[in-house]
Amino acid sequence: MGDGSKDSAMAWLLLWTLNNVGVTLLNKSAFAKVDFKYPYFLSFVHMFCNSIGSSIVFWSIARDNARLKADNTATPGKLQQLLGQIHRKELDTTGKRSILVFSIIF
Repeated sequence: MGDGSKDSAMAWLLLWTLNNVGVTLLNKSAFAKVDFKYPYFLSFVHMFCNSIGSSIVFWSIARDNARLKADNTATPGKLQQLLGQIHRKELDTTGKRSILVFSIIF
């Protein structure tokens, strides 16, 4: 992994963290103004939407990678132009531990 990909990974991690903090603050604001008695349900809805969105992004990237592999003259789709080249990799023990820590924090 070169320096550019580390910078990109750090930028996406920072964006993901800021997004989660923003959703948390939005939830706190909603709970302060409205007598909403189901905070776990709201968290479930947010996580469900995040999972669906992530699945769509990775599905789109996998489809685009297959298209690029089949046709060498093809150009990357809009999503890959925006996000850059993304390849899913298996996490090592340190990576799995990091995901667990971030899951507990947020």
